[in-house]
Amino acid sequence: MKNIFIVNHATEKTGSANYFEDYLLRRKYDVYRLSHPLNNYKNKKTYFLKNREIIKSFNRTDLGVLNFFSDFIISLLVLSFKKIDVFIGANNFDTFAGIVLKKLGKKINMIIFFGSDFSEHRFKNFFLDKIYMQIEKIVVRNSDFTISNTKRAEQKRISMGLDIKKSFVIPNGIFIENPLFIAKKIDKQKFVFIGSLTEEHGLFGFVQFFYKNIKELVVIGVGDERDNILKFCSKNNIKIKILDAQKHEFVINFLKTFNGFGLAPYNLKSKWTYYCSPSKVGEYIACGVPVVISAVPEIAEYVKKNKLGIIYDSFDKQEYSNLKQSILEFETDNYNKKAEEFYSKFNRDILYKKIDFLFQ
Repeated sequence: MKNIFIVNHATEKTGSANYFEDYLLRRKYDVYRLSHPLNNYKNKKTYFLKNREIIKSFNRTDLGVLNFFSDFIISLLVLSFKKIDVFIGANNFDTFAGIVLKKLGKKINMIIFFGSDFSEHRFKNFFLDKIYMQIEKIVVRNSDFTISNTKRAEQKRISMGLDIKKSFVIPNGIFIENPLFIAKKIDKQKFVFIGSLTEEHGLFGFVQFFYKNIKELVVIGVGDERDNILKFCSKNNIKIKILDAQKHEFVINFLKTFNGFGLAPYNLKSKWTYYCSPSKVGEYIACGVPVVISAVPEIAEYVKKNKLGIIYDSFDKQEYSNLKQSILEFETDNYNKKAEEFYSKFNRDILYKKIDFLFQ
C-alpha cells in the first residue's frame, strides 16, 4: 500500500483537497494529511492526520505573512521523517515543500500539484503576489503532474512552463450521498443563493439590478454584505430568508426540494473568479435547480450550451430586459433529466477516475 501525503491549508469549509482525500479513502488508500490554518491563525492549530484521525497537533500563533514561512518549516520537519510515495500539495506553497524535500534528497516517488484554484492577484500586494507567482512557476515546472480545475488555469500554467503532457484538467465536481432527480414545478420569481455574502460573490449587486423580478429569496451564507441585502430586500418587499452558514448535508437536502432558480452572480469585475470552478453551480444543477450565473466563470458557457440555466454579462438596461425574458421563457420541464445527465458527468468519483492510474 502506497503512503499518500496531502499538505493543505484549510478553513472550516471543505475544499478540493478534502474531496480528493474522501475519494482516496473510499478507494481504501491510507492517506496522511498535514493541514495548516488558512488566513486566521489565532487560536488555531496545524493538524497531522492519518485517515482523518488526528495523530499530532501544533498550536499556532498569528504572525501575519510570516505564517507562510512557519508553515513551510513545519511541513519540512514533519514530512522529512516519514516515508512518502505520493506527495500531494493543495496549493503552490504546500507543493513547494515537497519539491524542496525531494531536492534535499528525500525519496518521493511522485509529486502532484493539486492546483485547486488560481489567482493572479491572490494577496493584492505587489511583493507577495510576485513571490506567489514565482513559486507557482517553480511548482508547475518541477511537479510530476499538475491538476488544474479549469482550462483557463491550465493555459495560464502552461504559459508559466507547465508541460502539457504532465497536465490534467479536473473541475471541482460534486458528490451527493443520495441523489434525487425528481420533476419540479419551478417558480420563476423564486431564488436561492448559497455562498459568501461578499462583493466578489456578487449577490447584493445582482439583487439591486434584478429586484423587480424577485418575489422570494433564500440565502444560505454569511458575509459583510448580509445587512445591506436584508435591508434592501425588506425595503423593496422581497420576501427574504437568511439561514446563515449551514452544513453541507443541510444544503443538499434543501436544494433537492427547492423549486426556484439558483444564483451564482459572481462579480463581473472579479479577477479571481475568472479562473474558478464553483462547486455550488454543479450542486444547484444536480439537485434540479436551474442556475442564473454571470458570464465570469468558465462553467458559464457550459451552462448556456447545455441549457442548464441562464447567463448574463452586464447590468445595463438591455441585459436586464434579456435576462427577464430568458427566465420567463426558460424550459423547466424535464430539467430533472438534465440534472441526472449532468451528475453522471460531474460526479467527483467519475472525474477523479481520470487520474486513478497515478496511484497504481
